[in-house]
Amino acid sequence: MQAKIGKHKEFEAALRKLRRKDADVSEEAYEIQDYIETLQKRPKAKLFDLFQRRYLRSGIIGVGLMVCQQFGGINRICFYISSIFGSACLDYKFTI
Repeated sequence: MQAKIGKHKEFEAALRKLRRKDADVSEEAYEIQDYIETLQKRPKAKLFDLFQRRYLRSGIIGVGLMVCQQFGGINRICFYISSIFGSACLDYKFTI
């Protein structure tokens, strides 16, 4: 965060603290600063960008998986756990 707001000396001190006191962190600090500048130049994403046609298929798949997860949740597992362990030849009594 310090690199993002222009506190370069504090940023390098934090990197030195993470590595070693005598470590040369100038190259790593430059790479991080360059990466931050590159990210700031990119256009900002908006919520409506998610509703473009190219994201429709992956969005439907994601929501479909969440719905399937809700229908196949822990209640179904708890209901069938006795028969699951029974078919696995394990003697286990499951009660809630």
